[in-house]
Amino acid sequence: MNSRTFIGVREVTDMLGYPGNEYFLRRRKRLESEFAFPRPCPWEKKRLLYKASEVTAWIEHAGSSMQELAANVDNPSLQENIIMLAAAKVA
Repeated sequence: MNSRTFIGVREVTDMLGYPGNEYFLRRRKRLESEFAFPRPCPWEKKRLLYKASEVTAWIEHAGSSMQELAANVDNPSLQENIIMLAAAKVA
């Protein structure tokens, strides 16, 4: 785990195992709305900062299968599976 309290997009991207910052940024809004991914700190307007502990907790809670699906949220053929998996996590 990163010892810093707040982390930037590069660190989040690395933690998620995504291939690059743009890959994460294209999926960020959907991760937040459909997968309850932590939102960036509201007081920082110039760059996105996240609480490291929230990102770590999300990864631990989501598990690798949720991360794999979340990584592919722009793939329409996975939409139904994503919705059902997200619903199952809440139930």
